[in-house]
Amino acid sequence: MKSGPLIVVAEIKAGFYAGAQQERTQVLLRKLLSKGTVGILMPGRETAERYARVFVQLKRAGTPIPDNDLWIAALALEHDLMLITRDRHFRHIPQLLCG
Repeated sequence: MKSGPLIVVAEIKAGFYAGAQQERTQVLLRKLLSKGTVGILMPGRETAERYARVFVQLKRAGTPIPDNDLWIAALALEHDLMLITRDRHFRHIPQLLCG
């Protein structure tokens, strides 16, 4: 099963609401999320622990990243997932596998 963080779904929806094709993109997202092979990762206590550790790591290195991206990274680390992204700031987290 392929999974993605709840935070990513929220960011996608925010982009849809700001766009010109809200209805079309909402339908596409609903179809994707309704597939049995797609799941949504919810943050929990372990996610919070990883968030806190990475937050301090990045703060000490002088390379903080946006809060939502920190939650995404924490979930990817917790579930040992590769994060597919174009955002270069994720590379400041060496323990995170990015593609």
